[in-house]
Amino acid sequence: MKPNVQPVTRQLTQRTYLGVGYVHCFLNESSGEDEFFPCSEAEYLKLGEVGGNAHNPVRAGYTWKYSLGGTDKVDTPNTLLGVDEYCIRNGKAVSLLADANGIDTAYLELPLSAVDSKGLLNETVVTELGYGNSI
Repeated sequence: MKPNVQPVTRQLTQRTYLGVGYVHCFLNESSGEDEFFPCSEAEYLKLGEVGGNAHNPVRAGYTWKYSLGGTDKVDTPNTLLGVDEYCIRNGKAVSLLADANGIDTAYLELPLSAVDSKGLLNETVVTELGYGNSI
């Protein structure tokens, strides 16, 4: 008889998926921290045009670093998933998970069965899917 072993779980916060997003990453010159600000698709696409450097975003007190397009836009101030948050997109639980050391993160698309109705992630399912110790 197998012992009754409880799966290893992690609490996640559910966010609402709002569609495809676009953001600019700036270095906050006062704090030294990276901060993300939503932008439009048109603003993002201008960066790839001939002479795109002329369209680099400017923000007082910040230095622009890069921009991201095609992100999962969610209901957070910067529109991005945070660590240990997930949203449901196309029948999958899309999540940003920190590793055991809290240093690296993995952006994963998981079956809905990996997250229960209370937002508990079953890490055993994640390991069985082949992500091993990536989280």
